[in-house]
Amino acid sequence: METRELDNGVKVVRYQIGGTNNFMYAAYEPYIQNGKGGSHSCTLTINGKWFGKVGTLRPSPELDALPGMSPERMEAVTGHYGNERRKAYRYIREAYPDIAGRMSCGDIMTVE
Repeated sequence: METRELDNGVKVVRYQIGGTNNFMYAAYEPYIQNGKGGSHSCTLTINGKWFGKVGTLRPSPELDALPGMSPERMEAVTGHYGNERRKAYRYIREAYPDIAGRMSCGDIMTVE
């Protein structure tokens, strides 16, 4: 696994999928522990410090309080995770400007 750190402390990791020529790129930001278990649904430790995967930041308490399955909540949650994924792609491209690959759920996959 290769890790590049951005000026804002975000870590972008590049790793090969075993037995293939496929490489994955993902961005991780500092993880915040809170009373509900933490700030992100996907985590990683790098040099003993916890990071949350950009794109998996949990919705805010205000958004979480919207009625379940309501159109308002569905639109808000979809927007939240869409913004998070776009942020992840920006970070990955900042760390690896020449990358061209398939974008999916906040990751970028390439065949090299």
